[in-house]
Amino acid sequence: MPRLKERRKIIHKPSTHEIFVCLSTMPKWSQILAQNGTGKSYDSFLKWLIEVNYFNEREEKITIKEIATAFKLETVKVTKWLHEIYEDLLDLNYESPQLFTDNKIEVACHFSYYDSSAIINLGLNIIPRVYEYFHFYFVKAKIGTNCFWVSDIHHEMNNDSIKTNIWLDGGILNKYREMAIEEAKHKGYLSQLDVWNMTNSEIDEIIGRNSRR
Repeated sequence: MPRLKERRKIIHKPSTHEIFVCLSTMPKWSQILAQNGTGKSYDSFLKWLIEVNYFNEREEKITIKEIATAFKLETVKVTKWLHEIYEDLLDLNYESPQLFTDNKIEVACHFSYYDSSAIINLGLNIIPRVYEYFHFYFVKAKIGTNCFWVSDIHHEMNNDSIKTNIWLDGGILNKYREMAIEEAKHKGYLSQLDVWNMTNSEIDEIIGRNSRR
């Protein structure tokens, strides 16, 4: 019996400029990191980026080399620091969600696209509904897209607080695929836990395999 070939995972690997652009869309989050960081080597660089507002007032595209020249540092160091700032922001958001919610409704957003995924805590004025589209550019460097649609919502009551989790799939909504998923859940090929934990490719493989029976 031939061995099954393992599927190559599709993990998004961002360019340094993509990370810079994502950071520039949420400069307030950089301020949160600067105020709650633990003394990183990039501290002075981060504060400088905040002061120049990530060059958001500049009309033409700025390159990483130009950023390095303006800060009087070698490009390789700027590249390293931008990647670290982005990852540290994601870590801080996960560990201290209250810093990022602005006294609004605290929502844990589970973003996924192909084999890339991330959980980011946001403060929202309203809870988006299932099948609504949700655009969030900051997460593009981690996931590979900034366009998502809401696939599921879960509310959990604990004492006097409520926790809301939203699952968001990247790309364009395919309602026919969602009907196939619901059918697979009804027939027992998939569970809701599978839908939450599996990648889209893994789910599609299960649906395709069972539809041929």
